[in-house]
Parts: sequence; structure tokens; C-alpha cells
Amino acid sequence: MMQALVYDAKVTEWFSKNVSGSGGNKDEKGNEFKQRFGITVSFLATHSGLTRWQEYATGADESKQAEPDFSETHNRAIDEVWYKRAVELYYSNRNRKGTDGENGKDDSDRNSFVYSVPFDAGNRNDTLVTASHAIFHTDGTREAPVAVVGFQFHHSALYTLFKNITSQCGHGDPRCEKTCFTGDYQCYVIDNNGFVVISEQLQETGAFFGEVKPAFMQRLLDDSIFRNVTVYDYQAVCFMPKGSINLGTVLQTPLRLIWWILTNTLSYLVWVVMQLFLSLAQAYDEVYDTGAYDVVPELGDLDDPTLNRYKEPEFNKVLINRTRPEPCDHVITLYELNMDVDPSVYTKEAHQCERPYVVLPIPSSNLLLLVLDTLCPLPTHVPQLSTWPVEHDYNASLACHKARSDPLPRRRPLTCINKHANESVIELCGDGSIPRYNVALLLALLVFGQCIVLRCTAGGIFAYL
Repeated sequence: MMQALVYDAKVTEWFSKNVSGSGGNKDEKGNEFKQRFGITVSFLATHSGLTRWQEYATGADESKQAEPDFSETHNRAIDEVWYKRAVELYYSNRNRKGTDGENGKDDSDRNSFVYSVPFDAGNRNDTLVTASHAIFHTDGTREAPVAVVGFQFHHSALYTLFKNITSQCGHGDPRCEKTCFTGDYQCYVIDNNGFVVISEQLQETGAFFGEVKPAFMQRLLDDSIFRNVTVYDYQAVCFMPKGSINLGTVLQTPLRLIWWILTNTLSYLVWVVMQLFLSLAQAYDEVYDTGAYDVVPELGDLDDPTLNRYKEPEFNKVLINRTRPEPCDHVITLYELNMDVDPSVYTKEAHQCERPYVVLPIPSSNLLLLVLDTLCPLPTHVPQLSTWPVEHDYNASLACHKARSDPLPRRRPLTCINKHANESVIELCGDGSIPRYNVALLLALLVFGQCIVLRCTAGGIFAYL
């Protein structure tokens, strides 16, 4: 491993020199690219665990020096999500069916990048898009990943590019009548796992598409464009509700009752005093405030829709539920792009409302352009799809399964093989449970009892005398 690390350090020595070099036409194009998309950092990670990065200072990043650097949050090399997803996309594209129905990959698949955004992006203005690309070493028919390169750039630049492309028609195209921003269509850019990368509503960025548009996501599943993958976690932790009433408080009940009476009495007295002061203050305002009824609200105050926009939320008294962690099993339903589907599904046109969407893969990426027809009727009662882990509820009638329930009786399962048929004939058993008398202990107890009796008798005689 140390030899591989040193070798990768020598081979990738060009990285720092190339990205920080100056002069030349190539460098001018690179600076133009960085300024256009707001690139903040470029990185490289090798299979031996070496990570190189180069940060670029921009005017928008000067006020964000408190945020952690790239080296602090992405220092796990091959264990990073963007590393694994880039390698996985390469293998998926290799096994993907081409237009001729055969497996293989073209140049666009070799140069594919994986684009991803954080799950909690929402309305944040500092959201960064991570783009990564896997580099493979080929030896004949064998391939192995050796490194992943990529960069991070501002999501606002990608959103601006998306809006400029989808809000206008091509030059001289008579078929173009509507765009994504005309009102009848909604356009999304989602990744190969169904998460929203670009949306017209910025608060939907990073969310799962099944939670945003469950009816359309269900149609994508029915048309085999996406498929679900079920994952089980057998080492999960569930937080079960813990009741506040138990037998442990029985001994403290009298003291708790006295404390409850005192606290409630004091609280009632404080409430009475406060009500008295409030009543006196209101009576004083009504008597001495002569201009209280002369104030007329202006018309602008009545028609201002933003009057209470920034009103502080009212405090609601809530009861914190006590929980206790317990081991359990989780089931997680994930979704991925179906690579085995016929490519003709992407070229199928939407005929009226038989197919209320158009889906097109974006070349050299893991992204899909999804155009939805919002005028088509869709079923209203559609279960919301989610990728959150859910506790797996086992069937309590299964043998050898310990159900988590308080009134569960301690009994042997009916059909579980929990004993051997020849247990009754085993003779090599211990004799620890056989009751026996300890003669020495019995004599010691008798002597001790006689001493106590003699001492009590002697004490009574002396007291009599």
C-alpha cells in the first residue's frame, strides 16, 4: 500500500502544476470555464487513498471562510460517495444496451460525469454541485478503476444554464410552441437515483422525486424506466416510545402529591396577581387615553399583503416524548435507472395524455431531463414514495422470532427446533441443584442461637436483681 501511495503521488504530480499554471491559450479557456460556472475546487482521488485538490477563490466565497475546507469533509478517497458513484456509473454504462441492442459503451459513456447535490439543498444560496468522473486502466479485456477526478461548482450557475436552454425555442423551429416556463409544462433534471438536481422551484432541489411528484414517479416505475431496490439493515436502531408511568414511582407518590399541591398553589397565586395587574393597566388606558378612538388605519396598511410575512411563529407547548433505543431491522427502498430497458422508451413521444411525460437522457452524465404535462389528469390517491428507512415488521407467528412486546409470555415456540430428542437420556449432568444439608453450618447456627438465648436470660436476671 505504501508503494502504491508513493507511485500515485509521482504519477499525479502534474495535477498541482496543471491546475495552477499560468499563461497559454489553454489556461485562458480554463479560467473562462471556471468563471462561467463558478468552480470552487477541483480534486483527484486514487485507488491507493491519495487525494489532491485545488481550491479557487471567488468573490462570492470571501464571506464564507467559516465553512470547512474540502480537505476536512472529503478526505476518505475511495470511500467517498462521489468516488463510488463514478465507478458504479462506468460499470453500468458498460453493461447498458446500445441502440443496436448490444451491450457496450461509446465515447459519451466513457466521458460520463456523475452530478449530485446535497439532500438538504433546498433554498440555500451556497449549494454546490459535485461532478466526478472515473478513470479506468485497461489491459486487454480487463478493466480496473485507478482514480476519480472531479470538481465542485455553484448550483446557481447550473440553474441559470438550465433556464436559458429550456425557456426559449430553437432558431427557426416551427414545432416549438411551448417551453418549460410557459405554465403548461414542468421540467426537472433528476439523477439516476431519482433525486432532483434542478427544478423550477428551488426548494425542491435535493429532494427525492417520489416525494415531490409521486404520481409521475409511479408512472416511471410502471414504464420500467426506474426500478426499485430493496435493502435490509439488520443492525439498525429504533427509538421506541417510553412511558412515563411505571412501578418505580409508587414509593414517591406521597411526596410527589405534596410537591404537586405546592407548585399548583404557587402557580395559581402568580396567575391571579398577573391578571390583577393586567386588569388595572387596561382600565388605566381606557380612562386616560383620550385619543384611543381617533386613530384611523391607513389604506396602505390594510391592503399590504406582506404585513405579517415575517411574523415570528407562536410558541406551542409540546411534550417531549421519551424514547429508548432498541435493536431492530430496517427496510430501505431505493430507486435506480433501469439500464436493461430498451432505449426506444426515451424516444417515445407523449401522445395526448397516454404518456403525460417526456424523458430524455442528458449525454455524458447520469442526469435525465423530465418534462411533465401538468394538464393531464392523474390519480389522486397515490402512495408517496420515500427512501427513508422503515422498521421491518416481522410476522409474529414466525417460529424462533422474539417479538418486541411487553405482555409477551415466556413460552417455548411451537415449531422451533430448540431441544434434542435424546436430552432425557443424558447422564453427565451436574449435581449443583440437589439439596444437601451442611452439618457444620447447622451446628454453628444452633450454637449462635443458644448464645443469644443465654445472654437474654442473664440480662433479665440482672435487671430483676
